[in-house]
Amino acid sequence: MKVFQNNIPEDFLCAPDHLWYWESTAVVQIIFGGWYHLVNEIEKVDIEGSYIKIYAKGKKNRYRFDAVRLTNGTDIFLHEYIWKNGTWKEVDYIVEKHKYLKFSIWKIQSMKKDEIVKK
Repeated sequence: MKVFQNNIPEDFLCAPDHLWYWESTAVVQIIFGGWYHLVNEIEKVDIEGSYIKIYAKGKKNRYRFDAVRLTNGTDIFLHEYIWKNGTWKEVDYIVEKHKYLKFSIWKIQSMKKDEIVKK
């Protein structure tokens, strides 16, 4: 059974146990570590309710990745940050073919689509 709310499909019958992209730390390790070679190590993971902050470091920089956990245990990737001049600056390292993994990209694309329809 799938429930659609705000364009987020949520599958209550299966989720986190089948593929790596359901779990936010795996997303960071695989995409930003293995594929993009930005992250060498996850330093810590803070979970406050359903909000997840993953802190990582690479050769030259420190990074933070934010996600939210749905009721079925699926993590939805939201934001990426880099530590610059004593503060977190939001960045977008996700290449086009992986943008489906990031909710804020869905929202921006959806908003642009709505703006075009209204005109």
